[in-house]
Amino acid sequence: MPIIDVIEYHQHPEKIHQLNKSLPLSDNVNAYLNFLTIDDIIYRCIWNSGLRDITPVDYNTRYKESFGRKAFGGKTVIVRAGIDVPVDSRGRIAGTERLQRAIPTLDELSGYGARIVVIGHQGRAGKYNFIELDGHARRIRKLINRPWQPQKAVKYLGNLTEKKVITNKIRALKDGEILILNNIRFLVDEVFIMDKPGLRPHEINQGSRFVSILEPLCDFYVNDAFNTSHRKHASMIGFTNLLNLVGRQTEIEMMENKQVIHIIEYPFVPIFGGLKVGDYMGLIKNSVLSEKVAFVLLAGVPGIIALLSREKKGAERFNFGKATDEFLEKHANKGVMKFFRNLYSTPLGRKKLIAPLDFLVKCDSSIVNLTPEEIHHHPKKDRFHLWSIGTKTTRRFVSLLLKAKTIYKKGPVGKCEEPGFEEPERCILEAIMKAQKNGAYTISSGGDSIEIAKKLGFDEDNLFSRLSDAGGAFVHVLEGNRIAWPMLQLNTHWNLFYGQNLRFGLPPHYQLKPRYRLELTIPQKGLPEALRYDPPQQARHRPDK
Repeated sequence: MPIIDVIEYHQHPEKIHQLNKSLPLSDNVNAYLNFLTIDDIIYRCIWNSGLRDITPVDYNTRYKESFGRKAFGGKTVIVRAGIDVPVDSRGRIAGTERLQRAIPTLDELSGYGARIVVIGHQGRAGKYNFIELDGHARRIRKLINRPWQPQKAVKYLGNLTEKKVITNKIRALKDGEILILNNIRFLVDEVFIMDKPGLRPHEINQGSRFVSILEPLCDFYVNDAFNTSHRKHASMIGFTNLLNLVGRQTEIEMMENKQVIHIIEYPFVPIFGGLKVGDYMGLIKNSVLSEKVAFVLLAGVPGIIALLSREKKGAERFNFGKATDEFLEKHANKGVMKFFRNLYSTPLGRKKLIAPLDFLVKCDSSIVNLTPEEIHHHPKKDRFHLWSIGTKTTRRFVSLLLKAKTIYKKGPVGKCEEPGFEEPERCILEAIMKAQKNGAYTISSGGDSIEIAKKLGFDEDNLFSRLSDAGGAFVHVLEGNRIAWPMLQLNTHWNLFYGQNLRFGLPPHYQLKPRYRLELTIPQKGLPEALRYDPPQQARHRPDK
């Protein structure tokens, strides 16, 4: 939130209730959510010191540094960082974009004298990218320590199981030091769900072992992992008794998301590729049902599954061979197949879902362009790898994208890191760039998509109007019919901080899940005494310059 708004809400609390009215109307449930920033905390300390009439310029040039030290100096701050990065088949870091984006928050808080405990994850269990974070710590140490600045100590703790080791390591931190913990997903209570509805945040707080270890040692919780802010994981929603605020990267993401929600023009054409189809099934369904979405373009795993789930003739369906079946077993579940079958059973699904007309297929050492029908009947199909959309599909997708007013791209259309399979992705990106020059608003999300565009020689800043590092989290916001729990929790803590009804920012008729009680997702002792709102009887003017 801009500092000018923070100052305004302290000086004129009544204007908080005009907050949502200042934005264009939107039926997206995420449109009016609020969140605390580092500046909210610093300015509250300024306010409670008796200073009242400072300007944004004064704040940034005269007071931010000194009151930042008062707010965070000597405090232990958990930073949930979004530092999962591309990893090669040998387990080596292949891209540092997300590590670089974590630096501003760590650098600022460390500069204020905070003792920082970094929580992060890398990959998913069973995948080749599910590795320890010692390499991440080395990269962060190098990135944050610039030659012309005092060196910052960046430490690493690989042992996440011994309470005494963790406690001693955190208590031994000195002001400004940073401790990076090992991959949090190595712990079962990070992603453990006890029952089908799932644990509520206050239940995770009470039941998670690592939350129970870390929370008493810390003073603030900072969400700087917007890319994971659609997950009901303990590190995202479990620290309910610490004041939850956002780091600089999440702040940027959430501010830009608000703008996107309100400026999308129609027709809106999304194109889905990549592997993680489960993260955006909701957006695919919403797009099919929406009158404002003309077509839904499907490539990658979504495109293959869509064809396999669609009836070919009568009850017959495509069979793309053993290699494709084994590939899909790793990257998709049966629920995705059922999802597309249900969509194709509707008139809108049959009309709007645009599946591939052909594929670029790897067979032994050859690359051939084949239609789904040709693959289905081919004697060698068990050895086929469908690694990209084909030439006819590429041309059709390009023509539809050039007619759109808003384009959303999620995931690559093929395995474009393999020689011979780059061209379809390059053609799609060129079409998006051309559409943007013609006035379309273009959006992309997900760290892998960004890295691929760069490797193909594109400048992502000129390619997309809105570029989100987050994948599933951004899709969640764009879907617009549900609020992710980490986002809901940030909104609730903002309301606590500014003395508002805990539902402020939510749509009037938004239904919370059973057993989810907002009053149990905030610090049960209320705000720390130094941050409680203390309106003065008489304003104290700023000191003379």
